Amino acid sequence: MSSKINLLELARAQLGTFRRYSRKTQVKDLITFALLPVALGVLAGFFAPPVFNVSGLLTGASVFAGLLVALLVNVFEFSVKVRRDEKIRPEERLAQTVDELMANASWTVVSSLVFLVIVAVATAAQAPDEPLPSAMVGLIAGFGSYLILNVMMVLSRIWTAHGDIKDLPPKR
Repeated sequence: MSSKINLLELARAQLGTFRRYSRKTQVKDLITFALLPVALGVLAGFFAPPVFNVSGLLTGASVFAGLLVALLVNVFEFSVKVRRDEKIRPEERLAQTVDELMANASWTVVSSLVFLVIVAVATAAQAPDEPLPSAMVGLIAGFGSYLILNVMMVLSRIWTAHGDIKDLPPKR
């Protein structure tokens, strides 16, 4: 794969965020982010009602992906400010939280692009007046739930960073 689009380092950083400050991998988090979306996708594949039109979902997913890119730009700007602030050492909790936030936000953008491709393929491949195949419904539901979980992780990191900022000494 081209070094310009190598996502391996980003995937490592994302998986690294499943460790808490103790540096131990949180199995509960891995189960939530791996097994829950798979289970929801399987359930949707078997029990969801027929889906006849996902073009609206494609539009919404496109806008959502754009908003996530804008969020990533803001997270990057915040990261630069934290790294340049001489009062915040790299080993401080805020700096670590911002690094994790950057990894989570970046991975969420990648996830939203994958979701967008899945929905675009479903939209393009769907025959007129025919429901989507149940496997495609399951894939959309499973990956959509994975994307929502990633967004929730980003929100959690933003909230944690907000709390960490309150612990900083006041500016003079």
